[in-house]
Amino acid sequence: MFIFPVNSCGLLSVPRSMKSSFNYSLGSTVSVTGCRVGTLQGQTTYKCTDSGNSQNWSPRITAVCSQGNENSMIIQ
Repeated sequence: MFIFPVNSCGLLSVPRSMKSSFNYSLGSTVSVTGCRVGTLQGQTTYKCTDSGNSQNWSPRITAVCSQGNENSMIIQ
């Protein structure tokens, strides 16, 4: 039996966002589909690529969920 390391880009870190997938492995594509709070801005689709000695999201993560009106949130 052979054990191979998992190649992953790690978390696609865009706070307060919703994503199309939680598959962060090498070769996967993940899209930021929206925001739980605020408005989505920036690039929304990223691919996990191998840059030789490490895995990185490409293009560089620029998506952000801009601050919405925090007072408009309904808390139950």
